[in-house]
Amino acid sequence: MTSEPDLTVRLVGCDSPDFTALTAALDAELELRYPGLGDDELSAADDLLVAVVAYVDDVPFACGALRELEPDIGEIKRMFVAPRARRIGAARRILEALEARAKQLGYSALRLGTGVRQPEALSLYESSGYRRIVQFGEYAGTDQCVCYEKAL
Repeated sequence: MTSEPDLTVRLVGCDSPDFTALTAALDAELELRYPGLGDDELSAADDLLVAVVAYVDDVPFACGALRELEPDIGEIKRMFVAPRARRIGAARRILEALEARAKQLGYSALRLGTGVRQPEALSLYESSGYRRIVQFGEYAGTDQCVCYEKAL
């Protein structure tokens, strides 16, 4: 990747082949970081409201999604950047796009869960204004997850 790539973020369908391919790569990486995670713990695409994909020269490199957690709270899901496109700002751009869409949908806050073995994700969320909260929902009771929230 060049230091100044032509990075664009696009809203796509949750069944988009680009989004699907990137989430499959995410699942493979999560299995390496957390052996035995299993398909049960991976979010189904059918509950996602919004999906975004970042492209460099029309090649998909990163993705993220949004689902409704509560009537006025959204949840960030399926954040992933392909290894060869890391450290160019794609994750931050995806996060910003999802936050903007969440505001348009009327959410007052966003929550998310990420793994303890993902220091790059922890750093991204903390530097983007997310604060640690008690584990919620599917993340409650696990020592493999850290949960965050950000008021919009």
